[in-house]
Amino acid sequence: MSKCSMMSTSRWPLFCFFLAIVCTVAYGADSAQAAAPFSSDGPFRLIASDLQRTEILFNAGTSAEATDAQLDVTSNIPMASACLQIPLGACCTVRVSDAVYEDHAPAQSASPSAIGATIEELGFFRGRRLARIELRTTGLDPATHQLRALRSARLTISHNGADARATRAAHRRWSSPTFDNLAHHVTLNTAAFEQAIGATSATLKPTSTGGRAPCYLVISAAAFAGSQELQNLIQLRTNEGFTVVHVDTNTTGTSTQDIKNYIANAYFTWIEPPEFLLLVGDTSFLPCWIGTGGGTPPTDLYYASVDGDEIPDMLYGRLPAQTMTQLDNLCTKIIDMQGNAVREASFLVGEASWQQYEPLHDAMIGLYLGNQGWKSDRLYCHTYQATPQHVFDSFAYRRSLAVFTGMGQTDAWIDGPAFTQADVRALQNIVCPFVISLTGFTGDFSAFECFGETWLWGRHGATAFFGASSTAYTNFTANLEVWLFEGWWTYDHRRIGEMIAYAQLMVYMQAGPPPSMKQGHYEMYNLLGDPAMQVIDHATPIPPVPDIEVNGLDLDFAIPATTPITVSASLSPGDYLGVQQDWWLFVHRDFATTYWWQWPGKWTASSTPLRALDRGLIGFTSRVIGKATLPPGTWKLTFAIDDLNNAFEGTYEDHITITIY
Repeated sequence: MSKCSMMSTSRWPLFCFFLAIVCTVAYGADSAQAAAPFSSDGPFRLIASDLQRTEILFNAGTSAEATDAQLDVTSNIPMASACLQIPLGACCTVRVSDAVYEDHAPAQSASPSAIGATIEELGFFRGRRLARIELRTTGLDPATHQLRALRSARLTISHNGADARATRAAHRRWSSPTFDNLAHHVTLNTAAFEQAIGATSATLKPTSTGGRAPCYLVISAAAFAGSQELQNLIQLRTNEGFTVVHVDTNTTGTSTQDIKNYIANAYFTWIEPPEFLLLVGDTSFLPCWIGTGGGTPPTDLYYASVDGDEIPDMLYGRLPAQTMTQLDNLCTKIIDMQGNAVREASFLVGEASWQQYEPLHDAMIGLYLGNQGWKSDRLYCHTYQATPQHVFDSFAYRRSLAVFTGMGQTDAWIDGPAFTQADVRALQNIVCPFVISLTGFTGDFSAFECFGETWLWGRHGATAFFGASSTAYTNFTANLEVWLFEGWWTYDHRRIGEMIAYAQLMVYMQAGPPPSMKQGHYEMYNLLGDPAMQVIDHATPIPPVPDIEVNGLDLDFAIPATTPITVSASLSPGDYLGVQQDWWLFVHRDFATTYWWQWPGKWTASSTPLRALDRGLIGFTSRVIGKATLPPGTWKLTFAIDDLNNAFEGTYEDHITITIY
């Protein structure tokens, strides 16, 4: 067969793939963008906030989703909510004024309900008193039974009987940069309120060094107090600027109440109250609490919440070791990840929930990770037919983050794709990820060995695991994922304890679900890991990241010749946006002949590298650039970027090898 006919039968599909890439580069393309599905502010805008009152404007934006159809106004009422900081001692009331309505057809209802607002106290968040305001945005005019939607209004929250002195004292006692930032990002009025009462971070008492070093309290089982690797982890945190206090259960006692009493005493009486809390030891050494919310889940929440509510006052986690070897393995992995993490992630979705969670994962990748130089595997059971082997191969590569949504049980992911404790134990990965398991029971650390503990106990596996200890609530899971990423990337909560605290607070502040359900959700999700760990150091320069995926996978695999393949490409320019670079696009066929693509559309077989083009770097994310079937053989696709010198160096490259049989 002539070269020309070979091109027409075997190289043409790849020509089309690479042509699509280069046309995107040559003619420009908008970076993929996705709108954040949730916002901490929503339709509210703060006017002013001080000791006497808080003023808010509500604006519904686009037309309300009330229709002329019948509406049962006794359930599923559209609500808008926001979290506020309110003064200590105040009894708060809310008044709605300047309301503008949109009228709809009469509705049938035996119990007419009017549009209105309520305010509910949530609890204390490290000395700050939090409340949720809920605005009912659709209801009936009691006189006419006309269905109305609220378009805009002014809300006035009066702080009756505020105790200014106690409010300022609480801020002075418990404020810190970490919790100041969290409070500013989860509440609508904290910055204005604290400025008005003169309780900003500038009023904090100084330390002997002129600043406040965050206090990190480590409580270990007595059996693990002598672990050298634990001491190495403590030294790492000390070097980062923490003041670490390490005690064991010989000092605290061994019951849940004894340990909590010690923590509460530290929180209320120490000169520097703890901001971070790390428990070291499995529940056979350090018992957990049993929650009282929905599902009565095993939880560590009540070690970190010391003022009688469900909101934690410290960022907390547990290293759930049963043996010294397990503890040493986990501490070593945490230390090794410091500075060695990579911008690579895996997202897993099961068949049962694919319609909801595949688009959600895509949005998180496109909105956050793709714009920060990350490469992400889409291990989707439905769209990309991901298998347990694909999951194993993905983790065998370098992955710093894994996010799972699907069905789980105490010892496995059973759909999304399935992955068992035996699979985890067989991993030999060097980079050990932070695993976010948004499903039930996989984080039940009261069991002898839950799935999360399997990830942590070996020398490989994971460095941290965030999962539920009982049945997870599906209606919270999507929001939890969104707010984890929003806290991490939008608000720069870099440590995993911070991003979890932000996400959990945002879920807790939702309007609508019963309090017992929200309490149960707060209780069931626990961090098995170090809350001070960062997934990746944000200060590291972001390199260009070219990426080629086949059927949503960024790893080598085999596929029958009858199965179509979908090839997608991404380029994140990182800190090199607009910088002139060499671009290389080429394919090896059966590891013998290399075909190089050159602008504007020429394939050349050559043993000498031939540059595709030289262009400034732009960004595009997960663009499907072709679908085809390929003849049998081994195909290695490569997309590379390097310095502008017309010499192939492959400084930044991605490749994938497909065996067609």
